[in-house]
Amino acid sequence: MTEASATQLGLENRTFEARSLDELERAFDAMVSAGMQAVTINGEGLAYQQQANIAKMTVERRLPLGVWSKETFEAGALISYGPTRSRCVVADRCSSTRS
Repeated sequence: MTEASATQLGLENRTFEARSLDELERAFDAMVSAGMQAVTINGEGLAYQQQANIAKMTVERRLPLGVWSKETFEAGALISYGPTRSRCVVADRCSSTRS
């Protein structure tokens, strides 16, 4: 999502950087502390290598995760999107309510 789109929709687009698994843990904790309501990640480097861990961290922190690949979706993301898909795929992972 671009900054312009986020602003138009009344959303806040924030970046949390991480270069290691330890930094990923801290980044996800910072997202929770900042009150983030959902997460998207890029498909490069650490995010690709740690896709299963990222999915696990978002589930543990009750942060919906939107991703670009089938593999990350299957690892535990809520929604997958991409240019080769004719529609979004949404997981049936919404059974528990956020407290």
